[in-house]
Formats: sequence, C-alpha cells, structure tokens
Amino acid sequence: MKRLFTAVVLLTAMASMAFAQNAVTFKVNMGKQVTLGNFDPNADTLFVSGAFNGWGTANPIPKPAGNDSIWTVTVPAVGATGSTAEYKFRFRDVSASADVWESIANRSLTVAGDPTVLDVVYFDNNGYQATTNISLTFSVNMELERLSGRFTPSEDTVSVNGNFNGWASLVNIMLPSANPDIYEVTFNKEVSLNEELNYKYWYTPNAWESRPNRQYLITQGDITAGFVLQEGTYNDGSLATVINQPCTIKFTVNTNGANGPIGPFTSVTNAIIAGSSAPLGWPGGG
Repeated sequence: MKRLFTAVVLLTAMASMAFAQNAVTFKVNMGKQVTLGNFDPNADTLFVSGAFNGWGTANPIPKPAGNDSIWTVTVPAVGATGSTAEYKFRFRDVSASADVWESIANRSLTVAGDPTVLDVVYFDNNGYQATTNISLTFSVNMELERLSGRFTPSEDTVSVNGNFNGWASLVNIMLPSANPDIYEVTFNKEVSLNEELNYKYWYTPNAWESRPNRQYLITQGDITAGFVLQEGTYNDGSLATVINQPCTIKFTVNTNGANGPIGPFTSVTNAIIAGSSAPLGWPGGG
C-alpha cells in the first residue's frame, strides 16, 4: 500500500511539473534600431507580444541601465515544459504615434524549464552588418496621371516615401527631369547587403499609389557600383491599364449647313451615330 501511495504521489508530481506554466526570459538587442534612428530608447516603449498575452502590450520591456543595448524581460506563465509559442517584438513610436512591429515572420520558442532563458536576438534580425554609403535615385513617370487630370504639375508635388525616410511625405521631393513627365530624386543612404527597401510614390495633397509596396533588395553589385536606380510609372500605369476600360464617350456633331438650298437634306430633326464596334452598329446591320 505504501509503495502504491508513493507511486501515485510521484505520478501526480510529474503531471504537475508537466502542466506547470513556466516563465520565459526574452532578450532583444535594440542598438541597431537606435543607430538607424528608428527607436528612441528615452521615449519609445518596447514590448514582447505573442500567443501568451493575446499579442497585446501586457509585457513592456524595461529600459536597461546605462547605455546597454540589450533589453530584457521575464514573462511569467508562458507555457508548460515542451510547449511552443509564437511571438514578436514591437515598440510604440511616440514621434509617429504608431506601433512598429518586426517585419519578419513570427518567432517561435519552446519552453524548456522555469525560467526558459532565450538567446539574444536583434530587433527585426537587423544586426550590425557592414554598411556602405551609396547613391539612391528614384524615377517615376507621371504622364498618365497628368493626362487623367488627377495630377497637375503646376500645383502638385511628388515625393518618394519609404522605410528609408519613415514613410514621410515631402522628405525626398522629386523634380521634373529633361522629360517634364519624369520626376526624379537622388540622395545618399547607408545600406547593407540584402537590405530591403520598401517604398511608394506619392503626390499632394495625399495621393498614394494604390499598388502594394514597391520592394528592392540591395545587392553586392549595387554596393560595388555605389548607386541604385529605380524607375517606374506611377501606379504601374501603361496603355494596357488605361485602354479597354469602361468609360463614357460623348459625341457631338455640328449640323449647320446640313439642310437648306445647298445642303444634302431638306431638314434635320435628329442625328444618329453608327459604327463597327459595340455598342454601335451599322444601319440595317451592314
């Protein structure tokens, strides 16, 4: 009986250990984000968000002492030993009044004890890679926007907005080139190999391209050449996107001189338009 009781106690203890909710210590290096100007350690608030807290802001990460770049927080009751959980780091950008999430896929952890201490990672996996100052040139054709009447060159201003300028408008203003319909801007930027540029073209008062973000990955060839040139048409406009579209066409005919002593008709009471393309047709079906 004593042995049976002991076995029951051991099994109960093992079950309790298996289902106990263990704490996890998260560590993230924010040094590169500070260097890039993306994160202000004195104003912005950093969080770890995941399945264990409803992807919310219940677990802010306290600012480390001194100038330490590694931010650390221990979150209680993340999960039982052997369980997994997905998570990401995020911060509240006070200057932009926006939440900035890591752009990478969800991170994953496996609970291995109490506490489980995870290795240090870089926010967005953006660590200290070698950087090079190169020239970036953006060129956009605004002809179709102008012809549509939406864009007025004498009144509107074009800019390229992206992750390289905080998605802010009127920072990198584009000016007409030798071709007045093509707007360009050139500026220098510190870039690293495989860095991804995300951007869109924009013009006043607040006309963003409706297409998904444009993307470009910095190559070794770009770094060697010292420049990148990105060319495009606003909203990817082309003849293929502006013809064969539903529209209303107004036809006007001047009937002066069509009737009278020298006209072909004695009187004109109405005018009919005919043609070979639907919805028009020829009289009598010819």
